[in-house]
Amino acid sequence: MLIYKTTTYALMHVTVAILVAYAVTRSWAAAIAIGLLEPAVQTVAYFFHEKLWQRHQPTAETTAATLPPRAHLHGWLALFDRQRRQDQQGE
Repeated sequence: MLIYKTTTYALMHVTVAILVAYAVTRSWAAAIAIGLLEPAVQTVAYFFHEKLWQRHQPTAETTAATLPPRAHLHGWLALFDRQRRQDQQGE
């Protein structure tokens, strides 16, 4: 199912890029060239974006010291779980 979603998103992306390029240039040749080139450039840019993003992610030590366990996954549930554990320790 994921391959279908990915494929339809890629087709939509190229179609929108072509239509926007045509609206700006009024040339189908330029629009198709831009519409096919833009997603390729975007893919390369995304790769470098992810590499830079990974460099600035918090380490396990800083995350463990500042966040309750699983807070990044469960939000409010983690806060309730933390309170429950504190209540149990106090008994």
